[in-house]
This record gives sequence, C-alpha cells and structure tokens, in this order.
Amino acid sequence: MIEMVRTFGKFSERWCTQWKDHEQYFEEDGAFKLGPRDLSGGPRTVKLKDRLEDIRRGDGKGQKELSGDLEILELVIGKTLRYEPEERIGVDEVVSLLPS
Repeated sequence: MIEMVRTFGKFSERWCTQWKDHEQYFEEDGAFKLGPRDLSGGPRTVKLKDRLEDIRRGDGKGQKELSGDLEILELVIGKTLRYEPEERIGVDEVVSLLPS
C-alpha cells in the first residue's frame, strides 16, 4: 500500500475514512510516515514517470525511441489506476489515447 501511495498519491477520502488506522501509517498529505526502522533514506514519493523510466534503463539505444511510448503509457496507467472506480477511464478512452 505504501508503494501505491508513493506512486499514485494520497488515498481518496472514502478510503481514508474506511480505514481506521490509516493515520498510523500516513501523514495528512498522503506521504507515509517514517518508522524507527526506516533507514533507507529513499524518497517518500516516486513519480509514475520515474518508475516507468526504470523499465528502459538497460537499453541505451532505445531510450529516445521509447520516450513517446512511455509518456502514453504513463497517461494510460495514471488514468486507469485511480483509487475510485468512477474516476477511471474506460476502454474507449484508452484506445483513443493510443497512437494509431
């Protein structure tokens, strides 16, 4: 769940109110609370774009070729993986975002 929040942002209000202990793990802004054992020093949030760029790091030649595809992928994933179902896009909109 921490990785979801790190990537997609704060849980929706409905999710927060249904999960009684969410304040034990997350700040009001949606960032997860650091525990005494968290010594990673890593960022508290990671943009979806940064996570997707990790996919192509090993392929130096294809970096530029993939950049446009990754932008579209970021857009599609960001709009389909919303916390609230009514905020997610449907298949027709996904198809309209893909290059022809």
